[in-house]
Amino acid sequence: MALRLKSFLWNSPVIKEFLKANDMNISSLQYADDAIFFGEWSKTNALCLVHILRCFHDVSGLRISLAKCQLFGIGIPLDDVESVSRSINCSFSFFPFTYLMLVVGKGIRKIEA
Repeated sequence: MALRLKSFLWNSPVIKEFLKANDMNISSLQYADDAIFFGEWSKTNALCLVHILRCFHDVSGLRISLAKCQLFGIGIPLDDVESVSRSINCSFSFFPFTYLMLVVGKGIRKIEA
């Protein structure tokens, strides 16, 4: 059901037109009930993503808790990340972080055998 909803949402003509009208390109990774979205950094894109997630709620009935979400900016000043996170009511963080017990954004050391 979740995969069909995701497919319906991303392939919906309304969402496609919304993304095109706002010049957005979003990629996502999903595992169970977690999702990571990647896109070009801008406050407008963050607000548009929140709007898309609200549309997902309207279509599926599943609520997205922004209070549990974290915003990261790659190569973006932390003050800017904090400002945008406040505007969409979520927390912010920085690299490295842990996701599914894996460290993301930290250099990998070679292990000699």
